Amino acid sequence: MRYAIHPGPIPSPPTLREIEGWAAAEVALIAHFPWTTHNPRPVTEVRLLYDPTNLYARFDCTEKYVHAEHTEDQSEVWKDNCVELFVSPSSDLSASYFNFEFNCLGKLLLAVGHGREGRVAVPRGDLLAVRRECSYKKPVDLQDESLKHWFLAAAIPFELLHRYSGTPAPGSGTVWRANFNKCAESVKEPHWGTWAPVDTATPDFHQPKFFGELHFA
Repeated sequence: MRYAIHPGPIPSPPTLREIEGWAAAEVALIAHFPWTTHNPRPVTEVRLLYDPTNLYARFDCTEKYVHAEHTEDQSEVWKDNCVELFVSPSSDLSASYFNFEFNCLGKLLLAVGHGREGRVAVPRGDLLAVRRECSYKKPVDLQDESLKHWFLAAAIPFELLHRYSGTPAPGSGTVWRANFNKCAESVKEPHWGTWAPVDTATPDFHQPKFFGELHFA
């Protein structure tokens, strides 16, 4: 899988909340649900942009059930309706990677490491550097059958990635590795989906060998 990240609007960065600011971004779909049997499955569009200081990520989700109760960073956000960017600032599959996990309240779980085991949590104070916008601001529990639409957008400073990986900010021609994920464990129909296919018997997003490529244009 390959995704091209285009530069954001110049001279100003994209507005996180308004979708119009993301017109330059390619749209990736989280369409692989190997561990989910029910239908319809959530529809999640992913858009990425960048400028000299930030990586911008936006997820737009359409699904029936929405539940979120975790209201602090570095909490179990994957149990809520959650979108994730697992990204390695390197083209080397053996390099460490970051797991940016956001629930629909905009709360963030972030750690760095080479696999599921031995990951190092990024201090909460450093997470404040990740600017976020989202649809919901307080706990939500919507379990009726109607379709709900929500979004999560974030500006991730390259300086934060450099601090924990030593990798410089990317430029045109840089290649990183990543996957985009969608999950929810506490809804009526739990699900786990990815952009780049993951071939494991049970849900496991911590599989960097299956990451796709991010090409900075």
